[in-house]
Amino acid sequence: MRGARSLKDLLKIREENRKKIDKIQGIKGTALGRKNETGKPAILVFVPRKIKEKWLPNEKKIPKRLEIPHDIYCPTDVIDCSAVSFDPDKSARVLNIDTNGSPAIIEAPYLHGLRDLNHEAKYSLLDRLRGNSDKISPGSRLAFYDEYWNNISGTLACFAMNKTGCFGFITNKHVGIFEENEIRFPENDGKLLGIVKSNLGTILEQDRFPAILKSSKGTFQVDAGFVELYNKINIKNDIDLRLPILDKNNQIQMQPLGPPFKLDLNTMEPIGKKVIGVGQMRSYQEGKIFAFAYQMTPTLEESIDYLIIGTEDDEFSDPGDSGKLIVTADGNYQPLAILWGGDYERFRHDKRQENWSYATDINLVLDKLELSIVRS
Repeated sequence: MRGARSLKDLLKIREENRKKIDKIQGIKGTALGRKNETGKPAILVFVPRKIKEKWLPNEKKIPKRLEIPHDIYCPTDVIDCSAVSFDPDKSARVLNIDTNGSPAIIEAPYLHGLRDLNHEAKYSLLDRLRGNSDKISPGSRLAFYDEYWNNISGTLACFAMNKTGCFGFITNKHVGIFEENEIRFPENDGKLLGIVKSNLGTILEQDRFPAILKSSKGTFQVDAGFVELYNKINIKNDIDLRLPILDKNNQIQMQPLGPPFKLDLNTMEPIGKKVIGVGQMRSYQEGKIFAFAYQMTPTLEESIDYLIIGTEDDEFSDPGDSGKLIVTADGNYQPLAILWGGDYERFRHDKRQENWSYATDINLVLDKLELSIVRS
């Protein structure tokens, strides 16, 4: 037997051991990545709280390695997702004395909220993305309103064209909701920017990697939509195809997008790759890919392409950044994924709760919606 060398190997191993994983009680999910201590390709197993094996009942013990008999194997790495909590059965809470001298409880969302940007250049970019600019670019704020869904805001990923030649842009399905809905900029009573032309929520897991996951019944999250540009928007005067980024001197620079980053399952290349995201809530943010093909607890059977974490001192996304484009941070600015969600968890050792983001491979979006990115 040989050790796993690629994402494809890890997908096969996880698929072979699906029943064994499903029997482990209490896990939150699994993903493909690298083992923290050695850097070797591994199946990451997410648990609510990491406990020494000797205190665990047999039904909660996680195998130290998984294998396909007489073929390939990989180690497992247990990831602690717990909040820092004084009450092991509840989310983080602390006792606080309010202004009247009475005891009060502070719940976890207030204890571990997103940090303020505290960065003048990021605020300047945020103003532009929210309407203080002559042109709309990737990262710009999108808004939608109706009586049932109320106010919804999201982020423009990039401009694209569908197979019939319609020019428009990509965002999340949950930003535009239904086909024929009107998307406006920068507020829900602002200028009409486009009409939702097509969208897609999920696909079957076996359709995501048909040569590997032949019998899987779960789903892969896509959450993407194409919005046709309103014909009264002047492409030359109102649109900038380039991505606004902050350079080393914290100056706003407009950078052309590179060709989409191609996911290669025969390598481990995406894991650890540094990335950039630009959106209407967290402005310009840097991060890195932590894991691939995160699969939530067996009862949900929902999978996610990329898990992304922010830098040591900042979160990568905030509600409202939905739809923002994620590009490589190597100066080529290759579109890699679009963000659609996130959660507060603890990923890294010796860290408190942090915000980590969910994103869909851009190639999956382009393929399923039959789009091509317009870069020039």
